[in-house]
Amino acid sequence: MNQKTKLILGWIIGLAIIAVISFACVKVYQGEELNLFHFFAIGLLIGGFFNLITWGGSNFYAPDSDEANDEMGKHIQKVSSDNSYFIIMVITVLFAYTSSETSWLSYEIALYLVTSLFFIVNPVVQLFTIKKYR
Repeated sequence: MNQKTKLILGWIIGLAIIAVISFACVKVYQGEELNLFHFFAIGLLIGGFFNLITWGGSNFYAPDSDEANDEMGKHIQKVSSDNSYFIIMVITVLFAYTSSETSWLSYEIALYLVTSLFFIVNPVVQLFTIKKYR
């Protein structure tokens, strides 16, 4: 994927992130509850954006760049998967411990946040891991 295509795709994903977050803010301002779609869409878009920055590909689950398929790319994916699994487990425990029906973080919202963080944490950790090896 050339640089111009990455830039255009980055702008499209960035504008989609802004649109979905703005829509969610309007729903909260109107007093409506957010549902799983809002968290899921935001998580997928942010994760896709960081995947685009890291590997330069548009495929979210299997990066199509040569850099991702070589030996160092496989090592980076393995190390970042291990680290992101640990981070997600810590976040899940923290949300389970702090969520209650009386605070702003209800059980349902905590579950939605953890679900959306599954899509965000691994690409972000991959970005920081690849910066360490470059």
